[in-house]
Amino acid sequence: MNKIVEKYIWANLDAAKQSEILQRPAVGVGPEIISDVQDIILNVRRRGDDALKELSLSIEKVNLTDFKVSQDEFNDAEKLLSGDQIKSLKTAIKNVCIYHEAQLTEDLKIETSPGVLCERITRPISSVGLYVPAGTAPLPSTAIMLSVPSNIAGSSTRVLCT
Repeated sequence: MNKIVEKYIWANLDAAKQSEILQRPAVGVGPEIISDVQDIILNVRRRGDDALKELSLSIEKVNLTDFKVSQDEFNDAEKLLSGDQIKSLKTAIKNVCIYHEAQLTEDLKIETSPGVLCERITRPISSVGLYVPAGTAPLPSTAIMLSVPSNIAGSSTRVLCT
């Protein structure tokens, strides 16, 4: 079984191990990277999903026919998780829900002077894009911290990319 999340007890780690698990790979941004990114953006603007599919194949070695994750793919991914991992994710989602639900506010309408009304109206952004970086480590916490608030806010279209 693939190990998706490694568990550490911070207090039980020596200083060297604590330092090691906090390290992220260094990424330098030189002129070649800037040029490559500009080319990618231009290609995607011109050719849309066809360009993204080619990039996925050439960079990630993944031949995509659709960008939407199917129910079968969700089911297969869930099978890679242990019961404890699923329980931890559900607990994290519950906790993030509690926190963000507490931030919901009612609309406010106040007459500050006769005939002068001031209002505070909260409306969700209808469409949001949620980016979850991947790379060397999966970041389920980022997915949770982005998707839960947008769901609570009532954003009707949420697109998560990684």
